[in-house]
Amino acid sequence: VWSEILVALPDARLLLKSRATGDPDVRRRLQDVFAEQGIEAGRLDFHDSVPSFHDHMAVYNQVDIALDTFPYNGTTTTCEAMWMGVPVIALAGDVHAARVGVSLLSAVGMEDYIATDTEGSVALAVQLAHQSERLSAVREQLRGKLRHATLCDGRRFARDMESALRDMWKTWCRQQQRSV
Repeated sequence: VWSEILVALPDARLLLKSRATGDPDVRRRLQDVFAEQGIEAGRLDFHDSVPSFHDHMAVYNQVDIALDTFPYNGTTTTCEAMWMGVPVIALAGDVHAARVGVSLLSAVGMEDYIATDTEGSVALAVQLAHQSERLSAVREQLRGKLRHATLCDGRRFARDMESALRDMWKTWCRQQQRSV
């Protein structure tokens, strides 16, 4: 899917960042996989682990659009990208691990960035890449949307967690009374 996006956007580059991409053998293997899809190695930017949190977050300044991984979605990276103003395109899957992106994007009101199939994921990325004004607007507004979303409402989360724990305790107590 990422190769299809790169084929459709001949000036685009793909940044891959992980501890694994610091390994030359991993980089060569990834370059080979992309080469099989017609993507030249020069269009792939590999980043190893970054020593500081500040530097880690600064890498997002090099990214216009984040492509969520699938079938196992990112969580922290999705939130970090949004915090840094980078829109994330997620592919909705069938199980929890493949729906985290859907949950996070929905919590921030970014449902337009959720694809239901791989073709839709490619189409969203290509469309968004051609909309520089929209990308600029998203970059300016996304941190504020995230900051005010229920996703970042710690007090509400704590109240909801307390309520759920209280309900579980009451259920357990009722079950204990019945068994006596």
